[in-house]
Amino acid sequence: MPPWVIASVFGVLALCAAWGIYWSYSTGTVYGELSHYSEDREPTAFFMVVFGKALALIFCLAIALH
Repeated sequence: MPPWVIASVFGVLALCAAWGIYWSYSTGTVYGELSHYSEDREPTAFFMVVFGKALALIFCLAIALH
């Protein structure tokens, strides 16, 4: 597979992760299929989900820039 395809796919995934982090912080809630975490009610779970999104963002950027 050409390098530009890999960079494009992971670049789009990085944009999705960045949008998810922005949306989580702007609303103060994280929605999932089976869970709903609020920054006020479950701050640890909320920040762990955002931390997971940040790790995905870093990974996608690393692959895209490789």
